[in-house]
Amino acid sequence: MNKFLLSCIIFLLVVLCVIELYISNNNRYQIYMHSTYRADQYLLDTRTGKVWHVVEDPHNKLLIWEPMLKSNPTLEELIREPEQNK
Repeated sequence: MNKFLLSCIIFLLVVLCVIELYISNNNRYQIYMHSTYRADQYLLDTRTGKVWHVVEDPHNKLLIWEPMLKSNPTLEELIREPEQNK
């Protein structure tokens, strides 16, 4: 009986964790745009703070989300970024 009860508790905890993960990912990405200029559209990752903006791909003329550079990166980010691009 104890093993069954323990199995039920573990199962319920796993289900609660999955539900919490689903809820926490809800509304993670939000789109913002300027109220006057609709061309200024931004995609915000509310978890990491990364921002993308809409640009036209020069090769196929499709609109794509391009990552925006931070205006005030830390020294660690400036040093680390070139290494990641290799």
